[in-house]
Amino acid sequence: MSVPQNTSTPVVSKSWKLELLGHGQLTCDDVVVRLERKTAALFAFLALEGATSRTKLAGLLWSDSTEDAARSSLRQRLYRLRAAVGFDLIVSDEPLRLEPSLTIDAVRFESLIFTSEHAKALELEGELLAGNDYDDCPDLNDWVLAARERLESGRREALSSEANRLETAGDYQKALGRAQQLLARDPISEDTHRRVMR
Repeated sequence: MSVPQNTSTPVVSKSWKLELLGHGQLTCDDVVVRLERKTAALFAFLALEGATSRTKLAGLLWSDSTEDAARSSLRQRLYRLRAAVGFDLIVSDEPLRLEPSLTIDAVRFESLIFTSEHAKALELEGELLAGNDYDDCPDLNDWVLAARERLESGRREALSSEANRLETAGDYQKALGRAQQLLARDPISEDTHRRVMR
C-alpha cells in the first residue's frame, strides 16, 4: 500500500471512494492510495459481506499463521491503513466494519443491478480485485472467486437486459453491441448466439 504524497493534513471531511472493480485503491480528490492485495481483499470482504469479526478476517487473510500471529498481522495492517489516509476507514470496533461514508463501486454496482438500473451498472467496469491472486489463502481465494462470479452474473444480466431494451426500442446497432459483449462473456449461450444473428 503506497502512502499518499501529502499526509500532513488528514482528509477527514472529504469523501473517500473505494474502487474494488480493478486492482483495488482508495481515492479522495487528487489523493490515491493503491491497496496491497490483502488490504484490498479485507476491504472487499467487509464491503460485500458486512461487519465481520477480527478472528474470521485474520483467519481468511493469514490462514497459515497461528491465531495470535494472524490477529497481530491484522492489527498492523489496520494501523498502516490509518497512517496512510489519516483516519479509520475501517472502524476498529468488534466486529470490524467500513466507515459508512465510504463510497464503494462494487456495492453501487450490485445496488444498480438490484434496482434494474442496468445501463448505469454497465458504466462501472472491471473485475473484482483484478490482477490479485490469493492462492496462498485458500478460503479467501474461494470467497474472491465466488464474489467475482456473483458480480459477473450481474453484469451478464445487465447486458442481456440492455440488449433487449435497445432491440425493443429499435436501436439495433447498440443492441448488437451489447449482445456481442454478452457473447464474449458467455460464448456457449445459444440464446445470445441467436440474438446476435437476429
